[in-house]
Amino acid sequence: MKFTKQSPAWYKISSRHSGKSITLSVHRAALEEMKEIKWDTAPIAPHLKKEYNLPDFTPPNDGDWGFGNAMKQAKSEDPLWIVWDIPFPVLKPKSREDPPSGVLAIRASFYIASTALSIFKGDTGWKTNQLMEIENICLPDKERSFGSGSLSATLTPDAIRWLKQQSHNSELMPVVAEMKAADEYLWPHNSDRMYWFRATCRQPKWINFTIPGDACGLDPDGYHDEKSDDGYKLVPHNVDSSLQQLTFLVGLAKLHDMIEGKT
Repeated sequence: MKFTKQSPAWYKISSRHSGKSITLSVHRAALEEMKEIKWDTAPIAPHLKKEYNLPDFTPPNDGDWGFGNAMKQAKSEDPLWIVWDIPFPVLKPKSREDPPSGVLAIRASFYIASTALSIFKGDTGWKTNQLMEIENICLPDKERSFGSGSLSATLTPDAIRWLKQQSHNSELMPVVAEMKAADEYLWPHNSDRMYWFRATCRQPKWINFTIPGDACGLDPDGYHDEKSDDGYKLVPHNVDSSLQQLTFLVGLAKLHDMIEGKT
């Protein structure tokens, strides 16, 4: 599927803390639309709270919000943008085996954020365009409390123009390093997993992400339209866990940082 429309940025994702969190920045014009949603009557938050036994939900605002206030307000460099940091839990603490339930609050909060931001139709007038959209944040099957971690992302034409400048079969090592750091932080382990991480650019405009798992990847939905600057969607393959979903989110966030020139 081709993606040709380009609009002034209304949100961004970033990886600022060596794989320990994701940072979400939202233009205040988009935040105002998020605030206008009637969260007290909208079924999505109560449904997720009941389905996954989540903590209370705080609607989007100028401070902390989300399930259990998983979205923590952070310092913003521009008054037109509000920034939240989303700290990760350690899924496999060295002292015990049981993953903490906080990961579901994070995933559900990010799901609501990405869903609400996907319907923004305004014009922020921002000086740069939207680079990517995070979509289809999958929550676990009820029978598998920490499984089903799929997600997808759309790379816009501005992101594609940056990718076209990368060498064929080159690795984006800052992205690889950040995904490794996230994997190690979320699931402390020995270093034998480290060689499974890839963020490979292929001409004329493709990027493929690989992390540990059963052929676990995030890849273009089809290798067509090779000469065009059109955007395209990255789709998951065998993304089956919270660990994999959050690791890919960190990789996408670091890619966003690189394209934006912040790394």
